[in-house]
Amino acid sequence: MFFFPNKRAPMIVELAACTAALAVLKFYLTGRKNAHMPYWDPPQGEGPYHAILSMRENIKNNVKMHAYPMLNWLGLVKIDIHWINDPKTAREVFLKNDSAYGHLDMKGWFDLNSEYRYRTKKHIKWETCNADETGMLRDFKRSDPEGSKIGKLCRKRVMEVLAKKSLEPVWMEAIEREIPGMVRRIKEEGKNGAVPFYPFDNVTMPAAMSVLLGVSFNIDCSTQESWIRTMINYSCKALHTLTRLDGHKLFLVLLPRWVRNLIPISLWPKWTGELQGFTTEIIELIETHNKNWQVGDDSSSLIAPLETDRQKGLCTYWDIVHTLQAMILAGADTTATSTASCMRQLAMNPPVQQKLYDLLAAQDFRADSFTDCHYLMAVMYESYRMCPMVWRSLFHVVTEDMTIEDYKFSKDDFLAYSHTGVCFSERYFPDPYKFKPERFLDENGEFKKNENLMPFFIGKRSCPGQILANLEVFHFMKNLIKEFRFEVSPDAPIDTTFTEKGWHTLWSHGAHKEWNHHFLMPAENRILCIPRH
Repeated sequence: MFFFPNKRAPMIVELAACTAALAVLKFYLTGRKNAHMPYWDPPQGEGPYHAILSMRENIKNNVKMHAYPMLNWLGLVKIDIHWINDPKTAREVFLKNDSAYGHLDMKGWFDLNSEYRYRTKKHIKWETCNADETGMLRDFKRSDPEGSKIGKLCRKRVMEVLAKKSLEPVWMEAIEREIPGMVRRIKEEGKNGAVPFYPFDNVTMPAAMSVLLGVSFNIDCSTQESWIRTMINYSCKALHTLTRLDGHKLFLVLLPRWVRNLIPISLWPKWTGELQGFTTEIIELIETHNKNWQVGDDSSSLIAPLETDRQKGLCTYWDIVHTLQAMILAGADTTATSTASCMRQLAMNPPVQQKLYDLLAAQDFRADSFTDCHYLMAVMYESYRMCPMVWRSLFHVVTEDMTIEDYKFSKDDFLAYSHTGVCFSERYFPDPYKFKPERFLDENGEFKKNENLMPFFIGKRSCPGQILANLEVFHFMKNLIKEFRFEVSPDAPIDTTFTEKGWHTLWSHGAHKEWNHHFLMPAENRILCIPRH
């Protein structure tokens, strides 16, 4: 036992530990790998817009990979992200290679939250909290076959619930149930078409969150607006801290755990404490479900198959908690932003909006499946391309030595796909600054995908909820265009010249640390939603 004659002594010891940790990390992480790879040096205060400039310029110069500073913290920690700028190379790497399926950056976020919970001993289930049991976010790597097996199983269960054909009527019912509330809130927020506003905050996000929570957990959310808002607040804050390029977070994540444990909690990011309530909400959902359910009972809830696996010894309690948490983070925010972006794109392109309205009106707005309105699907996918708010793939971490385009990568190197750079490349999408849904229609007017557009990415880490996401955007838009005409407002001007010069004015040039800048945020999000009736 240590005896400290005054209260300052422990602080001195802690600061000394921090200094030692910095020294260890500096020795380990400074210096660039693949020094001959083209390197992009961004301006001070860079954000998503600047990263995309690097993608576009390198694609224009036929550079298949380039390095970009992912982290340069106090000159002590320097780590690069290696952007794959060629779609064919990306498909080779992520469809045919098993060496790039680590999730260090995202897993690290769960690590920090779990360790905070365990060390502070203030929140329920703290005594069993395990930072290694991250469910579907476990690394897929040959060196850990058991962990990889659990991660793949948890991902499989999520996909079974979110993409199961037999559950589609349940999802449809939940989506349709949200429409009256969305219409009401649009009229309220926009003062019946008189005031421009951003539909995400109080229209598309509450609807997307309600659908996801209601069906995934078999809950009636119709009278739980306050709780839905609580979950939205947690989700938005969590996603912002999870996916943005944050030096403070990455510094802690990359430290060996034994070194990190020497650093006092007071020096950790504030959100590690603020988001403990989010984890508690997930735990309470599980506990409530399990009180009224046992293995073998019918249930459409995602908890049921995961809990069945846990009772068979195939995963752990915290694998379930973290899988559900990840699903909420990935499943509502992205769908809500995609719907709001589609509304914005229609406001910017009146002829497209009118054509879509006329096609739907001709069939009395009956479109139960994607094939009932190919043009709406084309509008959605052109919106995904033209307004790619999820501007990059997830960061993939190398789990064992590999070579890409003659560059050698080793364990813990970071890779990502230059999604937005490809979206605005003349090589892959001719006339890229024009909104042209026809590029996603074949000669018969039927919807067709373009393999170079990867809004849900590809491979073993592709979005497990992409079918549900498309269902929601499709049916939200089908109903909203029936009720409203979307327009650009003189009070919230948006450039509609559809030129390269105009493109630069469309996006916020803010830094990664700014709110919601884990997305590529438009400089102006507000539009008019004018009731048609």
